[in-house]
Amino acid sequence: MQHGVYQPIAPTSQNGLISPALDLALVRWEGSYKKIPAVWLRWASLSGEVLPIAEEIAEQERDRAVLAQQQANLAQQQANLAQQQANLAQQQANLAQQRADSAESQIRQVVLNLLQTRMPIAQITQITGLPEAQVEAIDATE
Repeated sequence: MQHGVYQPIAPTSQNGLISPALDLALVRWEGSYKKIPAVWLRWASLSGEVLPIAEEIAEQERDRAVLAQQQANLAQQQANLAQQQANLAQQQANLAQQRADSAESQIRQVVLNLLQTRMPIAQITQITGLPEAQVEAIDATE
């Protein structure tokens, strides 16, 4: 508009109209709007990117929300899996501790049985592989 009078806008080589006041282009767009397929006029950036309409923005937001929910579900599944793995590791550690306790109890009983036969401590250490001080400590507790 110059001096209160609208000025004609010359079409671009792609048959669009550029509005210097808006810094936008009005372009022809073929597609469906409100379920009506046709060639429509759409606003576009000066680089030719068609600007989304409200319905398209809403659809993009729905898609983003669905993706965010899927990512949240995946993160929850990963957290659950990590917790299960931690629980399994704890169970394995408990089982290993039980086995170690059982083995220690058994070797202690073997040492006590051998001590009751009056076997020399040196021979017991040779049979069990325990250090002499440990065999003596077991002997001292009985």
